[in-house]
Amino acid sequence: MESLMKSKPDTYIPKDEVPRHTNLGSSVLADKDNKEHKIKARRPYPKYLESYTVTKTGVKFFLRPVKAGDEHMLKAFFPSVSDKCIYQRFGLEGKVMNKERLKKLVNIDYMKQLAMVAILQDEDREMVAGLGQYTVNESTHTAEIALAVRDDYQNAGIGENILFKLTYEAELMGLLGFTAEVPETNQAMLHLFSTMGFYLERHRRDGIYYLKMWFRQ
Repeated sequence: MESLMKSKPDTYIPKDEVPRHTNLGSSVLADKDNKEHKIKARRPYPKYLESYTVTKTGVKFFLRPVKAGDEHMLKAFFPSVSDKCIYQRFGLEGKVMNKERLKKLVNIDYMKQLAMVAILQDEDREMVAGLGQYTVNESTHTAEIALAVRDDYQNAGIGENILFKLTYEAELMGLLGFTAEVPETNQAMLHLFSTMGFYLERHRRDGIYYLKMWFRQ
């Protein structure tokens, strides 16, 4: 498979080491009538996506998929991001991270969604420095993507590595690209998306950029 990016991510996995997935072009996601088949096809936790990473700026972190049990770390993460749109981008109404919203965030069907966390070791505890997520749109074979990094770790390469990993997995799943909504004030995120090698379409309305990012086939 040809890489979509200008260069390989720091956490690049050779494709012969990755389990084969069902391509969305013919997967059970498109089989809306076969509910039993859908249930059986629910993927287990994708452990092969775990990796230790060092960014170009020297930040060391552990990158892995979100899983049950991450609620306490994610609850501490969201207040560390000043972007006021972060809750809406991750499909969370309101700004209070109660148990129900946290459970929704970690209860993932890996056929339809993927969320990745960048975890730092802070003395004797772990801390989430970045979170990225995509949710599959079955009708368009694309996925809506959301990405956020702690304020004190902006421009350190964490968001770039999370986006690389999400894109890599989306390719394997047969997706055609990402969509995203980014506030015009979030210039760092707009710049990141524009430098990843996507075919990029965007338009602005009411202070929000609506992006379509097509993968290069």
